[in-house]
Amino acid sequence: MKKSIRTLVGASVAATLGAVLLLGGTGTMARWSDTAVTSTEQIQSGNLDLGTVGLSDFSATTITQCTPVCSAPTAYTGGAIVPGDTLSLTVNVPVTLVGSNMKAQFSVQPSKAAPANPTAADIALRDAVSISVTSIKGVQQTTAPAVTLTPSTMGTAKTVPVVVEVKFPWGTPGQYNGAMGGRVSLAAAYTLTQIAAG
Repeated sequence: MKKSIRTLVGASVAATLGAVLLLGGTGTMARWSDTAVTSTEQIQSGNLDLGTVGLSDFSATTITQCTPVCSAPTAYTGGAIVPGDTLSLTVNVPVTLVGSNMKAQFSVQPSKAAPANPTAADIALRDAVSISVTSIKGVQQTTAPAVTLTPSTMGTAKTVPVVVEVKFPWGTPGQYNGAMGGRVSLAAAYTLTQIAAG
């Protein structure tokens, strides 16, 4: 009699454990879970900036007289120019480039214009002189002045030196008489555009 009771109790416990194990496999009572939170990471965007060019950014302006053989360049301190003169000035353009894959094209478009309400001499001088970019950051330029810049090629430099040349040709006798006393405005547009880093 006692032996039968133990067997029944043992069978009952085994059945109950089997039910619990089944519930652990298919129900929600014994589901395990775990979570972890990573530390906060921040990212920051870079930037590209072309600063304003002021008078303090102009340096190393020289003048040369070519008739057609050119003299040695001397410091230009202002004053009227005459046929045969070539002015060369360096403009240190402020540029900022920040970013792991930052790559940009820096281009220059020089221009010349007669002043408002121009005289005939102003127009003649405007037509006589030429303005061009001879180098950017030490790289010689031709028809479409531009260079590619990256933070690594900029290094610690805060500016990009641009050499601009203004020529008043020597010409033939009397060719530019109409430009005497004329005035002309010279300028340049600087553009900094991000390009693909690849």
